[in-house]
Amino acid sequence: TINFYNLDNKLRLVDLPGYGYAKASKTDREEWAGYINTYLESRENLKEIFLLVDFRHPPTEMDKDMYEYILFNGFSGYVVATKVDKIKKSQFEKNKKVILEELKIKDKSLLIPFSSEKGLNKDLAWTTIDRIIL
Repeated sequence: TINFYNLDNKLRLVDLPGYGYAKASKTDREEWAGYINTYLESRENLKEIFLLVDFRHPPTEMDKDMYEYILFNGFSGYVVATKVDKIKKSQFEKNKKVILEELKIKDKSLLIPFSSEKGLNKDLAWTTIDRIIL
């Protein structure tokens, strides 16, 4: 999950722990969840939260929980689906549909399929960020 805020006209991107991938005990992950909740709920200047998911796989239960948390707390529900370059082009629409359905994303424009390696939708991501902070 990446969230960002504007403080003194400076954009700050914050990368929170990879709750779904991190090799840590359940106790450690639960402790992180507490820290993350406190952080997200106490940042008055927090403008938006982007959920990052792996485009190659269906969203995990933790992804779904985090997405519900994001929506419940009044954020837009942007999802950046990473590693698009790692799948066959023939799988693109299928994988996109799975993410939209599993996360129950109603507005398709909230899903940004993304590849840092090939630069896919890099401009769209920055345009979205610009729109939010302006």
